[in-house]
Amino acid sequence: MELSQSDIDFSTLLLKRYYYYRLSDLECFTILICNQLLNRDKTLLLTRDVLSKHMASTKGEIDSILNELIKKGIIEIVNSDDQIYSSLDKFKKRIYDDLIKDIRLEKEGNTTPSSSLYSYLEQLNDRPLSSLERDYISNWLKDGISESLIKEACVKSKTKNGYISFKKADSYVLVALRSLSRKEIGVSTIDEKRERDNASLLFGKEWDE
Repeated sequence: MELSQSDIDFSTLLLKRYYYYRLSDLECFTILICNQLLNRDKTLLLTRDVLSKHMASTKGEIDSILNELIKKGIIEIVNSDDQIYSSLDKFKKRIYDDLIKDIRLEKEGNTTPSSSLYSYLEQLNDRPLSSLERDYISNWLKDGISESLIKEACVKSKTKNGYISFKKADSYVLVALRSLSRKEIGVSTIDEKRERDNASLLFGKEWDE
């Protein structure tokens, strides 16, 4: 019997795998808060005013986090039937699909990138890859970046000493990833003057205070 998305607890899965999506601890925590709020109100527009009731960060910091999560494609702004609201549905499907892919690869005994990619990058780097560098490669592949694009990014990221700067390569890959998955939405986080009566009572009364 194959797992369905409804069988998986999103919060638990996110805590186990957020590192693979280059999310910070604070971004992960923010997503968990957003998920709880959206579970209570599917048509809620997430703003700094909404989240500031449940986070110790300043409104400016929350605004920056929300904008970054939108840029990364984690939070989607939906405009449907003259209503604008936030959604995590696409990211939930993505993290579930990645889990299923990893389970299948593990069953097939194929949990690593192709040996030819490793060999190419080790020759390019003139030394074996470290575990951290292998993590970079695994994360890129999980994000759907092709091996050819990874090779191109690493070639462009060679230092004067002849080694690959994986941090620099990651910035090239991130630009490519955003160009593949990001759409111009024309909507930014905004101040919300009025509160929604039915967006409370998530974990008890303190959530609407």
